[in-house]
Amino acid sequence: GAGKDHARAKTVEIVANDLADVVTRQVLADKPGEVQWIPLPVSNGYNGGYSGDFTVRIVDAYPGTKSQDVAISELKARATSAEAF
Repeated sequence: GAGKDHARAKTVEIVANDLADVVTRQVLADKPGEVQWIPLPVSNGYNGGYSGDFTVRIVDAYPGTKSQDVAISELKARATSAEAF
């Protein structure tokens, strides 16, 4: 995984189908090597209700000690369902 030698993603946006109004923005904790989940944008009240392309944008980053290149160890997508309470 990415250590503190490289910059790490801090604020991440997930954009559905290049639609400016269909965006999830999340600030990640500065915890190198730990898995962190970001929800996909919501469509009509359903998580991940969009099909097609998603774009991941790194808005800003935690600085690295040796390199300011942003290190991303792994990206995965997972579809889940969410219940309204």
